[in-house]
Amino acid sequence: MTPDLEKKLNISWPDVEKGNNMGFWEYEYNKHGRCSEETFSQTEYFELANKMWGKLDIAQMLANRSIVPGKNYTTSEVVAAIKKATQHNITIRCKGQILHEVIVCYDHDGKQVIDCDRDKSNCGQSISYVK
Repeated sequence: MTPDLEKKLNISWPDVEKGNNMGFWEYEYNKHGRCSEETFSQTEYFELANKMWGKLDIAQMLANRSIVPGKNYTTSEVVAAIKKATQHNITIRCKGQILHEVIVCYDHDGKQVIDCDRDKSNCGQSISYVK
């Protein structure tokens, strides 16, 4: 990984739980990136992940529907806001009642957003959106 790419990933894809970005990226690559090795090198995979992050401003998608940090919302409100912006089914994950992860699915080439296969949400009916 180039120092420039590492700097970009520190902003776009940080380890918000443990602060160990390199370990987090290694885990994510082993879990998700290995299946794309025929299409992308490891560096290309992370460059594409950073590019995807730049195209999808989740915070802005939520703000466009008056969903702002520091308040509670129904899970369906959050999902609907992102679905409206992406035009595809997404998945959200929570840690307790706090929105922790938004999963947007892409085709195998990483060029187009597609519907996520199934909802793997673990969120209850009400979630907190924190900054």
